[in-house]
Amino acid sequence: AQDVKFSFDRILKIKDPSGPSGLLTATGGKFTTEATDATTVVFHLGNPNALWDQIIATGAGAIVDSKVFPADKVLADDKIIGSGPYELKSYSPGQTAEFVPNTSYGGDLQLSNGGLVIQYYQDENALKLDIQGGKVDVAYPALSPTALKQLTGSGINQVAGPGGAIRYLVFNLKTMPGSDAAQKKAIRRAAAFVIDRASIAKNVYEGTVDPLYSMVPNGLDGHEDVYKTEFGAGGDKASAAKELKDAGVKTPVNIQIWWTPTHYGALSSDEYTEIKRQLEGSKLFKVDLQSTEWEQYTGNCLADKCPAYQLGWFPDYPDTDDYVANFYGSASFLNNHYSNPTVDKLLTDEQGSTDAAARTSDFQKIQEASVADAPVIPLWQGKQIAITTGTITGVQDTLLPDYTFRFWVLGKS
Repeated sequence: AQDVKFSFDRILKIKDPSGPSGLLTATGGKFTTEATDATTVVFHLGNPNALWDQIIATGAGAIVDSKVFPADKVLADDKIIGSGPYELKSYSPGQTAEFVPNTSYGGDLQLSNGGLVIQYYQDENALKLDIQGGKVDVAYPALSPTALKQLTGSGINQVAGPGGAIRYLVFNLKTMPGSDAAQKKAIRRAAAFVIDRASIAKNVYEGTVDPLYSMVPNGLDGHEDVYKTEFGAGGDKASAAKELKDAGVKTPVNIQIWWTPTHYGALSSDEYTEIKRQLEGSKLFKVDLQSTEWEQYTGNCLADKCPAYQLGWFPDYPDTDDYVANFYGSASFLNNHYSNPTVDKLLTDEQGSTDAAARTSDFQKIQEASVADAPVIPLWQGKQIAITTGTITGVQDTLLPDYTFRFWVLGKS
């Protein structure tokens, strides 16, 4: 029990901006643990949360050995220990990780393979050539749309699964342009009127993603196309101009937008070039695009150094709450200074309820209560796609809504 308490306390102490601490503090910000005896742990939540079992099944609930892991910082990659079905035989950072069956494993998972090698590619061309040459059994996540279209031939297959991955544009309400709250809101709304998601999906991603008009993806309880209802399908320059004029905003609005080159795939550059083209094409904006790699990017953008910035989301657990609480709550990891008391109340209500109909209604009200403020702009929703070569089994069984890749179900014949 002391190790369990140590593990949760450690996550809160490290408080990595892109780590799982937000999942714990989303319960009201007052999360604590108590080891009441050698085998019992009590979790004290800030608010009732019917999703707690799902939250502790994520990375936020990973238990580590207090004798090995430091209490307030991450452990070096080559020092990490665990207790899963595999043993890490060798590891070369950024290149390969080799796994063999763990003969001491006592859990319930049944391996469908005798081990595996994970190879990390920095160059999409090199990966594509190795797939075509039969040197790669499974590629995941998949390549760019252009590369996918080129990967045809005997023995090369594409396997698709549910798509809960989304991309979106965040505004920092403190540092974005605008002399007051009304002007800042008008600038966000104007951008929402102008940005054409269908153009991004077609011209950048060649139709392999779908335009998204809510921070709640299609297929989840309570999804509503609230951004389409409020702002239309995009390209509405007249409505955007009226928003800015009514708020006394001088045009063109100078806005700096940040994006990151590799973390979200090779097409991020094209995506934000397209967004810049659309905004500047309206004659209402002048966009300064800036980029940096992921480690520095998250530190900057989640610490008030980016007026507007690119982010993406893969679900922690397959529930609508994972999308609305993380983007609209006052305790959101985005730290973009958006706060809406109505939304906070609805979040508390849905998290504490087991009534499916009531929760769905709350999800719809959260979207409707926040869309006019446009603190974030949803852009697109993608699918899970894996590439296989030869006769590989089990891939479809791991492409599930929780985005956990289950290596142990993969087989080869």
